[in-house]
Amino acid sequence: MPLRLRSAGGGSVLLSSPAAQSTDVAMEVPAYDGAKVLTDKTPGTVLQVVAQQNTTYATSYSETTSGTFVDMLNMSATITPKFASSKFLVRSVGGGLFTAGGQSAGLQLVRNGTVVWSSTRWGYTSTGAWTPINWASEFLDSPNTTSPLTYKFQFNTSGGATARIGDYQGSGTTLSGVIIMEIAA
Repeated sequence: MPLRLRSAGGGSVLLSSPAAQSTDVAMEVPAYDGAKVLTDKTPGTVLQVVAQQNTTYATSYSETTSGTFVDMLNMSATITPKFASSKFLVRSVGGGLFTAGGQSAGLQLVRNGTVVWSSTRWGYTSTGAWTPINWASEFLDSPNTTSPLTYKFQFNTSGGATARIGDYQGSGTTLSGVIIMEIAA
């Protein structure tokens, strides 16, 4: 049996199901912001959010003395796009310690094995003392795919310096994390 919805302006919408339909059918009514219907394809709409939050104790950290980029402990997340046209806002926050006078620490973001952003001098110290290295970053990516995307953060050092991510030289906890938002384009 069809259902007719009439508007105050005189128009109508007729809703009907196939004759052979023997089970209930659910219909989702799109959101309306007072001016237009909002759908998954409305530009700027956040379609999904994936987060990896890492609260570790000072004894559980990532460390390197290498010029080769290495993965950070628990600083990756995977998201499966709803649409190939989507953009992905990758947000990250974290910190740690760095030592060795006159040396640098690098930071990079990798998507499915490909570097999409890199900084060879994200941290620097001119002393041999442990120095805090903290970051907050945002990166807008347009990978043009519906295949799963794994984003991960990596770090390195120069000249044999030591960097520790997630270590604050004491008791208590440190906080780091990755948030990925799929945004309709």
